[in-house]
Amino acid sequence: MFIPYLFRIKGESKSTLHSLSIEDPTRNSFILDGLEEFTVYEVLLQAYNDLGSSEPSPVVVARTREAEPGAGPVGVTAEATSSTTILVKWGEVEPKERNGIIEGFKVYYGAKGVPFKFKHIEGNATRQTTLTELRKYTKYAVQVLAYTRVGDGALSSPPRQERTFEDVPGRPSNVSFPDVSFTTARVIWDVPQEPNGQIKKYRVSYRLQREGSKNFTTELLPTDRTFRAVNLEPMEYYEFEITAQTNLGWGYAAKNLVFTTNNREIPQPPSAPQISPSQVQSREITFSWNPGRDGYAPFRHYLVQLSENGGGWQTVPEPVDPAQTSYTVQGLRPYTEYKFRLQAVNDIGPSGWSRESNATKTLAAAPSVPVENVKVTPITRTNVKVEWSPINREDFNGDSQTGGYVIEYR
Repeated sequence: MFIPYLFRIKGESKSTLHSLSIEDPTRNSFILDGLEEFTVYEVLLQAYNDLGSSEPSPVVVARTREAEPGAGPVGVTAEATSSTTILVKWGEVEPKERNGIIEGFKVYYGAKGVPFKFKHIEGNATRQTTLTELRKYTKYAVQVLAYTRVGDGALSSPPRQERTFEDVPGRPSNVSFPDVSFTTARVIWDVPQEPNGQIKKYRVSYRLQREGSKNFTTELLPTDRTFRAVNLEPMEYYEFEITAQTNLGWGYAAKNLVFTTNNREIPQPPSAPQISPSQVQSREITFSWNPGRDGYAPFRHYLVQLSENGGGWQTVPEPVDPAQTSYTVQGLRPYTEYKFRLQAVNDIGPSGWSRESNATKTLAAAPSVPVENVKVTPITRTNVKVEWSPINREDFNGDSQTGGYVIEYR
């Protein structure tokens, strides 16, 4: 039997005739492989022997199944439009790479220290989108993929690089006063955690914390991150403000108090954290405290530690603002016992740890993991057996006695 077959790719005017011979007159089926995805083919057959071939069969038209796109869209561009937005545009996926009906796009973007995210664009009509809430003065990599009903295709390549615009900087970080006397105070700081551009200058302003007092200001080079104020009045509080400048202007000020004395010391520990039942949730607990004496050196922050089910102490990474006297610890485990303690930190160092709080158990919650290894086995014409791996008792999150499983079927 002699089989020629003809295929055409949608959108292309040219077609190529392929043929192959099946040397078995008893066969009545054959699998054509190595074809293109989501492509229309025309197939016809002829029987043959040594004397010649029969008339061709009627042409049969069939389309191969869809698949994921083999490549991303062409013509991807990225253009910053502000300090927090980038406009992304793209073209179509090449016809031979579509492998199906394009149902939408996903725009992936990320930067150094910024996890990659994607923005979902439904439909095949839109060819641009604006990425928002981006970090200022940050170089982003942008790629676009198309998807069919089968799944996501390949990302466009190479990634497009674009930096958001400059903006005014954030507050200088890690401000402290390592050297203080009755009449002088030396302040040091680090670059802002969000510089938002190239730092051009720093400005230090200070004044006596008293109504109508004079304000003193000096500007420093970006490499100078220390300043000594002199001729201060003894045993007084002074307000200091440190500000950074980019090409867009002066940013937000870091404001700090300092007390002019020769007798600074580490602070006293805060009181034990107090927990109200109304402030206990399944995954977070809020507690409050009373601060101790600051040791004539204003607090810079608090540190919080927790103990889970009587285990060792773990430090919460986030320092607490010194003006706060309450804090919410998040990311806890449901139906789990916790204790808390904290310490105050000033320019001299940390206080001792406070007395620990009373042991407090978080509330129960719904199971936090899915059921896995589900298997269905036919038993009779009307029965099937459903099996699965049970979740661990602790994953019921405190409600294992009344917990169970729900089977849904249709």
